[in-house]
Amino acid sequence: LTKELNDKAVEVVAAVSNAQHFISKLSTRDGEIRDLKAKADEAETVIEDLRSDLQYSIDNVDSHKQKIRRLVRQLRDKDVEVEKTCSSAARTLAQMNAQDKTIHQLKAKLKKKDEGWKTVNECL
Repeated sequence: LTKELNDKAVEVVAAVSNAQHFISKLSTRDGEIRDLKAKADEAETVIEDLRSDLQYSIDNVDSHKQKIRRLVRQLRDKDVEVEKTCSSAARTLAQMNAQDKTIHQLKAKLKKKDEGWKTVNECL
């Protein structure tokens, strides 16, 4: 009976030792799990911050796109105005050139008439 009790005691001691070793490993794993969970929470926070920054950047890009579209429209409107102004200036310049040509022709006729009158005056 004593030998059986001794054998059982050895088994119980071995079982207790194995259980303590297992509990120690579980405790270590539990600490590792807590560390990993903390790192995961930290990573989640970083991801949320990055999402927020990305959304802010997207909103900024959209805002800049709208400003660029508005500026492009304004440039097109100004281009039309400049085209009209240039066209009007070209017409005015053409009219002025025509008037200038007419003035030169009239001056030439006046000069001929003046020369004719000078000749008439000299003859008289």
